[in-house]
Amino acid sequence: MFSAHSIEGIVASSFNENSIKNLWDFIWNVFKQNDYNLSPDISDLKELWQLMFNIHNKIKTKPKFILITPKTGSKYDSYMQISLDNKIDGEISRVVLNGYKRADSGDIVKKAIVILV
Repeated sequence: MFSAHSIEGIVASSFNENSIKNLWDFIWNVFKQNDYNLSPDISDLKELWQLMFNIHNKIKTKPKFILITPKTGSKYDSYMQISLDNKIDGEISRVVLNGYKRADSGDIVKKAIVILV
């Protein structure tokens, strides 16, 4: 996934938006393969993704992306979120993985993954 297996390689990968997207996809696939169980490994991957996302935005003069960070208890929005329970309505009980959108156009790159009540 990364061109080099070191901290420097991970930081360098943060410059490339495809690396951020690919890591998000990888986390989502690992999560699905683990029957939607949040293992410590997935938590570590989520932290790494967040770090890469932040680095990518900080190296730009103007942030390229905006996080989609739903709040627990807020109403589900299918435009910005994916429900793991396949429900189409309800309140968010847990945010599994933040999504993100383009800052300039507002286009969704990856929807936030949520669990509904």
